[in-house]
Amino acid sequence: MRWTAMTICPVLVLLVGATVCPAQESNIIDQKEELQQIKQDIENTRQNLDSLKGVEKGVLKEISDYEQRALLNKTVIDRLNNQLGSLRNNIKESGSHLEQAEQKYTNSRERYINNLKFYYAGTKDNYLAYDDNWILERDALLRLTYLRALAAADREQVTQSSQLLAEAETDFNSLVSEEETIGKARKQKRQEYTILTSQKEKREKDLSQVRRS
Repeated sequence: MRWTAMTICPVLVLLVGATVCPAQESNIIDQKEELQQIKQDIENTRQNLDSLKGVEKGVLKEISDYEQRALLNKTVIDRLNNQLGSLRNNIKESGSHLEQAEQKYTNSRERYINNLKFYYAGTKDNYLAYDDNWILERDALLRLTYLRALAAADREQVTQSSQLLAEAETDFNSLVSEEETIGKARKQKRQEYTILTSQKEKREKDLSQVRRS
């Protein structure tokens, strides 16, 4: 009898288990599906976060690049400003030298032209007419030599002042040309700086939107 009871118990357990199993199995399946959905949602959220982090990292890199390039342009602009400041002082000084050279050339040329008549009149004496008076002949020759020397000195003064004027003009024009070149370079760098700054600000706004997402 004991053997029969022991034999029947497992059968009853199996029968009872068989009657309970479908409901439990359904709950288990639902829980597994729910858990799987939760895991999928977590994975999707993680992927979205990773994607946003990737976008944020890319935007941050762009912002850093724009900032570095803008700072480099600012450094160049500052250097060009210093060069222009120094150059304009040199131009002012060179312009003053040019005015002095022009005035010196004008004065020497006018003096030479005004003295031409005097030189011409002084050299018209015919020293050969004083053959009978060697003293007068000597004085005439000395006067002629002196006037010719004065004329040569005046011509040399005009030549020198002309050369100085040409050098002053060359120096002044060279400085003005250099100022124009540096001015154009500074203008270009300023435009680049403005563009880079604008692009950096735009990406900073984009970054704020990414972080709010």
